[in-house]
Amino acid sequence: MAGSNDVLSSPDGALANPYARDKTFWAGYLKGRPQAPEAFFERIYEYHASHGGHFGIIHDAGAGVAPHARRLKQKFEHVIVSDITLENVQQASERLGPEGFSYRTAKLEDAEGIKPGSVDMFFAATCMHFCDLDLAQKAIARQLKPGGTFVCAGYGVAVFADEDVNAIAEKFWFEALRVSLRHAPSPEVAAIKLQRRGRAHAEYDFARTDEEYFEGGALRIKLISPPVGREAWYQMVPPDLAEAGKYERSSAGPNDVHCVEEMQGWAFETDLQGIKDQLASLAFPKEEPAAFDGLWREMEEVMKDGRVKGWWPSRLILATRK
Repeated sequence: MAGSNDVLSSPDGALANPYARDKTFWAGYLKGRPQAPEAFFERIYEYHASHGGHFGIIHDAGAGVAPHARRLKQKFEHVIVSDITLENVQQASERLGPEGFSYRTAKLEDAEGIKPGSVDMFFAATCMHFCDLDLAQKAIARQLKPGGTFVCAGYGVAVFADEDVNAIAEKFWFEALRVSLRHAPSPEVAAIKLQRRGRAHAEYDFARTDEEYFEGGALRIKLISPPVGREAWYQMVPPDLAEAGKYERSSAGPNDVHCVEEMQGWAFETDLQGIKDQLASLAFPKEEPAAFDGLWREMEEVMKDGRVKGWWPSRLILATRK
C-alpha cells in the first residue's frame, strides 16, 4: 500500500555503509555539499535556549568526517563526534584534534559508553534515514538530559530552477537507485535500500518524536530560501517505485507542529562543474558507472557554458526531551 509505515529490519552485515569512503571522496563531499548558513544554526540554538537548554555537551552523531563539528564547538563546551565507520572518525579526529572533542565509532542507535542523561543536544544531520527509527529514538532519549534538544536535519540534494536541468538531475537519482537495487544481494536488502531512499524523498519528515520521550509540540520545519527557493522538494524515487516502497512518509505525532520558514542562505547559482561536484558528493553506487554516461551527455548539452540557479530544500525537526 502506498504510504505504508511498515518498518524493515536490516539483516546484520547485509548493508554496507555507502559513506564508508576514502579521503578523496570526502574531499569532494565537502566541496559539493551545501554549507548550512549561520541562520540554520542560530535557529537551532534559539529553540534550544527557549526551552531551557544548556550549551555543555552536544553529540554530533552519524557525522561522517564531521563537517559541522567545528561550528558546533563555537557554541558548546564539548562535542562528541561519532560515526559507524572507523576511518571516518579517524579523519575527523585528524582534522579537528583533541581539544574540546571526543570520538567514538558506533551506530547512531548505540548509546553505550555515553552516560545516560548527560547530553544537552543530540544533532543528526542527513543521516537518520539510515537508522532503525525505534532504536534510534530510544538511544537519543537515553543520553539526552531533561530539557535537552533532539535535532534532525535533512538536506543536501539540490532542486534547480531550470526545469530541464532539474529533470536530468532527477534521472541521476532514479538511475542510481535502480543500479543499487539491481545489485542488492537479496530482495530484503533491496527493500531496505528503497526504504532509506524513500525517507529522504518524502521530505525527510520521518524522525520519531514520541511523547513518551519528548514534550508535545515538536517542530517540523520546512526551510525555503527566497527568492529562488520554493516549497518544492527533490525527487529521489521514480513514481513506480515510490508507489511500491515501504517507507515512513511522516512520523509526526498528533501535537507536532508543521511549519514553513524562510531562511536566506540555501539558494545558489552554479555551472556545469558545480553540478558535477554536487552529484559527486552523493555516494552513488560504484557498480555500473557507465549507466550515467548518457545522463552526463544530456546535462552537458543543456548546460553548455551557462549557469543555473537552484536551492537546497531543507527539513529541520526540533524536539525537547521530557
